[in-house]
Order: sequence, then C-alpha cells, then structure tokens
Amino acid sequence: MRLTTAAAAFVLVMGLPLAARAASCPEQPPVFSAGAKFAGEVRQVLDGRTICIGHSRAESSWFAVRLVDLHPDKPTSRGARRALGREGLGKYVVCTVAAPSDPTASTPLPAVCRVAGVSLGLRVANGRKSGL
Repeated sequence: MRLTTAAAAFVLVMGLPLAARAASCPEQPPVFSAGAKFAGEVRQVLDGRTICIGHSRAESSWFAVRLVDLHPDKPTSRGARRALGREGLGKYVVCTVAAPSDPTASTPLPAVCRVAGVSLGLRVANGRKSGL
C-alpha cells in the first residue's frame, strides 16, 4: 500500500503544470540592450503577461520576461494566466528586448516574444477573441 500511495503522490506532483509549482523565476534576467535577441522555452507562467524562460529544466537557468505587447484586462486573473499558459507554456520562443535591462532592479525583462514567428501577445489576444 505504501508504494501505491508514494507512486500516486509522485504522479500528482509531477503532473502539476510548471506554473503551479512556484510563484517566481529564481534568477535575475541577464543584462541586455534594447533590440537584443534571446531564446528559450517558456518554463512557467507567472501571471497574464509575465513568463519564465529557461534553456533547461534547471530552475537556476530561468528568468522572468514581461511581454510588452500583451495587455490583458486583469493581468493577475486566472483567465489571463490560463490564456498565456495555453499559448506559451512549453513552447520555444525567440524574444526581442524592448528596453535595456537594469541590473540593479529585480523586475522582469521587457520583451516581445514569438512562437514560430508569431507574437505570443498576438496569439493570446486572438485566442481570447475566438473564445478559446
């Protein structure tokens, strides 16, 4: 019985989406100048316009990015977070920095991120309009 309970607990924890496991990205964003490009996988969705991007599952490689082209009515609402997760979570994105990063601030890096060439903000907005 112990093995069954332990196995069920493992499946329950591992089956949770990454967005439900933590509330913030652990690392400071790298220092970039405006217009610089970077890429990675969307590892976590923090709210309706902020994501964690990383190159591996190791949380030490993740940093926060604020999508400047996404303006949900209520960015902290569950619906906004779900919509962004549906369009971005687990996807590879290529991002362009919108403003120079401040190495002294602990704020997300402002950027426009694209999935297969289409802005993540636009993908979320189109999903909202179609009722998905």
